[in-house]
Amino acid sequence: MLFAGVNIGRRFKLKEKEVFLKETIKLCELNGLNTSFQTKRSPFMNVCNLVVQDIRNAKIIVVCAYDTPEKALLPKMKYYPFNPSLNTREEMKNLVVQIICASMCFLLINFLLHHFESSSIFLKTIKFSSVVVLGYFCFRFIHPSGNLVNFSRSSAAVAATLKIMEKVENKNVSYVFLDRNCASYEGIKLLKQYINDNQLIIYLDNLASGPKTVVAHSGNVEVSMLLEDGWIEKEYNETNNLLGYFKKAIMISCGNIKDKKFYVENTKTENDYEVD
Repeated sequence: MLFAGVNIGRRFKLKEKEVFLKETIKLCELNGLNTSFQTKRSPFMNVCNLVVQDIRNAKIIVVCAYDTPEKALLPKMKYYPFNPSLNTREEMKNLVVQIICASMCFLLINFLLHHFESSSIFLKTIKFSSVVVLGYFCFRFIHPSGNLVNFSRSSAAVAATLKIMEKVENKNVSYVFLDRNCASYEGIKLLKQYINDNQLIIYLDNLASGPKTVVAHSGNVEVSMLLEDGWIEKEYNETNNLLGYFKKAIMISCGNIKDKKFYVENTKTENDYEVD
């Protein structure tokens, strides 16, 4: 957990991702594991998944996201692993706050620049300094930086996957670290192009904290070998979440349950540091 959660705990910018990939490949080489990449390039976005071992002949593929999210302006953010529509609602709330904050900065800048030329040198200095500061905050509201602490999304899952890689010696198991899978499903979409319907996907989501552990799966998958005492089994036949991308898939996540909704607290905030 020290490696994924602290040393390289933020994997939002390209250089941060490159450092993670470089260090992970070193760990794989030390353990005699082969690595390769799945890449997709476009004018607007690049995706780079890291594959460990032979994915073509693997019967089981253990998957997790390695990228981390941007920092939210809202002090509390919830993440719904099995309900993308509720995630969209949370993102819209945060977007509204971003727009309001950026608009306030813009209005203040406009007010300070009003009659700027007729102001005294002292007032010009004060106004100019204030405009620079407000301009900086306006830019940060429009282009948020990466969140600093990301145990739930997705450092704990990365740490667990690395540990499984070290302990499990099975040529029938492959591992994939997904890029751009926090804010979207671009990493999982790219992975789908490389697998067949007979391969079992095990997706590790939030493994950091939460009183409940849910093992969700598509209808034609047996999960009894994964269930521990107190864990909750949930079958999904809908295609509106991550499980819908594959014929045989399992998704494991920790979190809370309220009003029959399963969610993870404090994602994308400075409080995402809890580990059970």
